[in-house]
Amino acid sequence: MRRLGKIVLPFIFLVILGGCSSASAELKELPEKQEALTLWTNRSSEFGNSNYSAPEGEAITDLKERFGVELSPSFTELAKLATNEMTKDGYTIPEPEYTIASSTTSLNVRDRILAYNGENIMIYTDITEAYSYLKNSEKVKVYSEVFEMSFWTGEGEYLGKDFSELVKNIGELLAIPEKELTEGLEKIDNSAEYANQLIEVYDSVEAAEKNGSFGQQLVIDLGDDGIPAKITASWFDYRV
Repeated sequence: MRRLGKIVLPFIFLVILGGCSSASAELKELPEKQEALTLWTNRSSEFGNSNYSAPEGEAITDLKERFGVELSPSFTELAKLATNEMTKDGYTIPEPEYTIASSTTSLNVRDRILAYNGENIMIYTDITEAYSYLKNSEKVKVYSEVFEMSFWTGEGEYLGKDFSELVKNIGELLAIPEKELTEGLEKIDNSAEYANQLIEVYDSVEAAEKNGSFGQQLVIDLGDDGIPAKITASWFDYRV
């Protein structure tokens, strides 16, 4: 990965399907740890169209008062984990900026956290939560949550604090199965053997989409000499 200060980081609006679910359908039951990640609430009207940025406090207030939703607990915890990993001597972390975009049945909120060394972005994190309005059942669900944390590798060393601990904490938070998470952590401990490779720690998203269930993904991108370049973690709730 090259110097992050030159990268343009657009907010991509996810197109969410599923607005025609049956009002009488019962949700598939999930294991307790997966269920704890999901978030459903009642709603009787569409979101309307909007696209704007706001400071964290204002954005959270808007989500609650304007859109009638809250951030999932894992969204907040991921932001804490990222900020802790980015907090180092010599780095400046500005106040996070939230971007909110909505259409009739979709609402996306993104938290962007950046770590600067001077004018250069050394680490950036995007956490995006997508909500879907299910008109027939008058419900809103968190459809997906995507965490992306990227590191400039030009210094020839990892720029965070403890990558293995970061991956472990994120994996446990997002209920990645213990066996796959342990195997992934072992590869990270021997990262030089996996230089310039993607390590797919776990991915059940495609199967979940086919089954109308719940899926998670955890992928590690290693650069030259096995230096961590990016971690992507996500979950999707395909139930309607």
